[in-house]
Amino acid sequence: MHQLPTPADASVLDLLLDVVCVVDAAGRFVFVSAASEAVWGYPPQELVGRRMIELVAPDDRARTLEAAGRVMAGGSHLHFENRYTHKDGSMVHMMWSARWSPSDQLRVAVGRNVTQRKRAEALQMATYGISEAAHTAADMESLLVDVHRITHSLLPHRGLVVALLGDGGQLSLTRCTGQEVEKSTDHPQQSVQLAFCVEVLDHARAQLEVPTPVPAQAPPPPVSAHPSLDRVARSPMRPLVRGDASVSWMGMPLHTQQGLIGTVMLERQLADAAYTSADTELFQYMATQIASVIERKRLYDRLQHLAMFDALTDLPNRACLEDRMRTAIARVRREDRSLCLLYLDLDHFKQVNDTYGHAVGDALLRDFARRLQACVRGSDTVARMSGDEFVVLLESPIRSDGNEVVTRKIQEEFERPFVLGEHRLHLRPSIGVARYPEDGTNAEQLFRSADDAMYADKHSRRTTAGTPLAPLPDAAVSHG
Repeated sequence: MHQLPTPADASVLDLLLDVVCVVDAAGRFVFVSAASEAVWGYPPQELVGRRMIELVAPDDRARTLEAAGRVMAGGSHLHFENRYTHKDGSMVHMMWSARWSPSDQLRVAVGRNVTQRKRAEALQMATYGISEAAHTAADMESLLVDVHRITHSLLPHRGLVVALLGDGGQLSLTRCTGQEVEKSTDHPQQSVQLAFCVEVLDHARAQLEVPTPVPAQAPPPPVSAHPSLDRVARSPMRPLVRGDASVSWMGMPLHTQQGLIGTVMLERQLADAAYTSADTELFQYMATQIASVIERKRLYDRLQHLAMFDALTDLPNRACLEDRMRTAIARVRREDRSLCLLYLDLDHFKQVNDTYGHAVGDALLRDFARRLQACVRGSDTVARMSGDEFVVLLESPIRSDGNEVVTRKIQEEFERPFVLGEHRLHLRPSIGVARYPEDGTNAEQLFRSADDAMYADKHSRRTTAGTPLAPLPDAAVSHG
């Protein structure tokens, strides 16, 4: 016969903040102390007769049953941790000590609510994890995958959406689910997500312009357990919560010292637990960390871009080209491919600068760069070396004449004039060609061969044309 606590014993146990429970061999509660209501939301009378495992979080049930089996086999279990589902749907982290009574066929356990400790530990790990991700992620997409993984460990969700503001104020949405990153514009929820992002940003902007005073002792605003278009009474940096018939959203503006940079949103299905006030507070903290690492990643990417790309034309610079050259040469040595290097120098560019000014000269270089890029394939590289000197790196299968086709296309492209405002400039580049391996087997040799060929072409065309280097021939530059 089960030996349950007497009324006197129960009244003493009810004074404890820890949950004391007695479970039979079938796994049903036969006694639960009063602390269960504060910890799980259920008074004892609602739990007695119910299976213990029903309260355990689904992901923790298998190992919880294994631990219960070890206890019933005669062992004791100290400091076992698992998660229980609160009556309001939130997760409660518990730490248990349990023993089995063979004579009574009962399992006696004492459980402590360690949710706050686990959350503090998780927050610390998340802060480190997000900060590390900002340094190790190869690009913004991989950073967002890491952010999704870390936020999911604290706030379980079906998807994370980050919407970032572009230079023109447009929003670009990225949705992460596990290891997948979606940027497709035909996602069935995307219009809803975009509308919610705009709402979050508009509300944040309005509140930042007109601050709303909040009483010093004001309690945190309540969050409805039902996500049907309910809103949180909020300050500008508090989340918005809304939903429709199937999905619940929680959105937070991403704010840095430079201002609003976008929003972050979490998605839950109606079958999942509703967002609680504790969730919104945690999400506020996470959004602050996410905004910081995104801004740091953007700054790092900008600095990297400045180091590897030309500021005027946005083409790869010398350092970037040399890096691509090394990779290309290694590739053609392994594969059945050919490599060709074109060195181009725009004739009479200095005289254009002297005659019409640097603004026209800069516009000429940008147009020259655009026209070069239009001539090449996606696998080729157009780079600006310095001043009016450009290099084109071409790769093709060795049996193809693709490199020669592109070379002829470039030569033909500059038969037509440059039109820059009121000016029509009839300028052509001198072009030198170097082929691997005939003209060199490394980057330095190929650069030197192409440079020498370019100067030979320049000298040949001047001699043939019979025009001196200066002054610029009238036929070369004319007003439109």
